[in-house]
Amino acid sequence: KLVDLVMEEIKNTKANGVPAVNIEKVIAEQTRSLENDVKENNYWRFRLEQHFFRGTDPTEILKAGDKIKLITVDKTKELANSLFNENNMVKLIMLPEQQ
Repeated sequence: KLVDLVMEEIKNTKANGVPAVNIEKVIAEQTRSLENDVKENNYWRFRLEQHFFRGTDPTEILKAGDKIKLITVDKTKELANSLFNENNMVKLIMLPEQQ
């Protein structure tokens, strides 16, 4: 039953993307979180370490707020279709422990 529900949700997300109301909530929460995080040294240390080890441009850190606002229904649909395909799925079923 649970597998069927998950597969239905994946199918729905592939067809329609994430509902706009959910995206708005995510954007609002991520924006609030970022506003708080940038006040902490640990945030900057962690982000700089990530860019250093990946060899990417650390000035991208400053664009985080703009990137959050780029999330759209169409982009979630596109992402769902690229990630949730038959080649990327594994069905695992936990069986009760035998006594």
